[in-house]
Amino acid sequence: MVLYTVIPPEEVLAVEETAADRPFAMTVGGKKLLVTPEGPGQGRIMQLLSTDPADFLDPRWYPGNMIIWLKTD
Repeated sequence: MVLYTVIPPEEVLAVEETAADRPFAMTVGGKKLLVTPEGPGQGRIMQLLSTDPADFLDPRWYPGNMIIWLKTD
């Protein structure tokens, strides 16, 4: 089958992501992080959202690190 379209193939063949898969911002230890959920109560750091250059030298906040949080209601 041939599909003629102006839409890039990445968009045509993309899998629809759910709200649970989308990155979200959260604050941990006073630092704002962009996190991708990996499971219940855990996620992977995508980005550190900070204006302090010293924050980027702290290995706890490196992109790719896993974080765990407790859900409080």
